Amino acid sequence: MPIKLRKSRKDTLSHLPADPEDWSLFVVRNRLRLVPSFVNCVFLTRDAHIMSASRGKRQLSAARHTLHYLSHVVFGVNFTQLGKFTYRDRTSVANGCRRIEDSRDDPSADKLLFFSELALNEMDNHMHGQVLGGQNGAGLDPR
Repeated sequence: MPIKLRKSRKDTLSHLPADPEDWSLFVVRNRLRLVPSFVNCVFLTRDAHIMSASRGKRQLSAARHTLHYLSHVVFGVNFTQLGKFTYRDRTSVANGCRRIEDSRDDPSADKLLFFSELALNEMDNHMHGQVLGGQNGAGLDPR
């Protein structure tokens, strides 16, 4: 059986953008991988539906607005970058975030968003090897 050789460092970095303006969008997309997956699980949707050009039904709009809100609040992504990520105008993203923020007056919606923010922060910290308080979230040894 032939031995597979590892690609050279140059080959492994070829997917990175050369233009600095594209770099910020690359970082945003890389960091935001968690949010659509998380929102899809909570709202029982799919990426193709959330990213589609049509508004869709009320539940789909709520899922998209939640995606925008969590991305903005948890990761600090601005509305323009979020618009590029989800193929929406920045004003549409801002409107969605405002709607979700207004929905926090409802205790059940506030609880859902609070724990969603907490979960996304923990997953992001875990993915990047940052452990809060010197131990993982459950206080167990990660080995």
